[in-house]
Amino acid sequence: MTRRRAATALLLTAAVAAGGSAPASEIASERDQTLYAIGVRLGRSLAPFALSESELEMLLRGLRDAVLGRGLAVNETAQQGRIDALLSERRSVSLAAERAASAGFLEQAARETGAVRTPSGLVLVALREGSGPSPGPADEVRLHYHGRLRDGNVFDSSVERGVPLEVAMARALPCWREGLLRMRVGGKSRLVCPADLAFGARGDPPRVAGGAAVVYEIELLAIAAP
Repeated sequence: MTRRRAATALLLTAAVAAGGSAPASEIASERDQTLYAIGVRLGRSLAPFALSESELEMLLRGLRDAVLGRGLAVNETAQQGRIDALLSERRSVSLAAERAASAGFLEQAARETGAVRTPSGLVLVALREGSGPSPGPADEVRLHYHGRLRDGNVFDSSVERGVPLEVAMARALPCWREGLLRMRVGGKSRLVCPADLAFGARGDPPRVAGGAAVVYEIELLAIAAP
């Protein structure tokens, strides 16, 4: 996707996220809940803009005009430079806010009973001790995992897909590599990963914001030859 298309997509998805904040239990139909969930997912990609409520309302106006085929109040193409400038300006604000919130989250996790905080900043909690061997840096491992955001929402899960992941240690996220080296086959651990050991300042949009700490619960199933 080009930079222009990416920035335009962010503007459109922002408007989707501008709707009400009613919990899912108040959205009656399954179709509406699905549409709302799409809006939430798309809206997360707006985080770099750090927009206010009034700014979201203006984005909603633009979305409605475009979707309904109405006359446009401004020339979108002519605004491209300003869109890029706004994204650049706001990204640093959003990143700083996420890093601050994640730092507090990591501090809280490190105070949990049984938590170990390593020099890299990883917080590890053993949920179940394994009895098999530990993997080495050159091994390939098979595992199940849940990946969660600070708010508890699952953004990625092999368990939900029903298929274990096989990955070479050398290609795994840094927090995975560090955590797995401390585990034994059959064990399960919770890894609270600083952004620098996970998705960094860029994040993994739209699932994970830049600068975000993430939580993985990993069950080490087996070690295979690379």
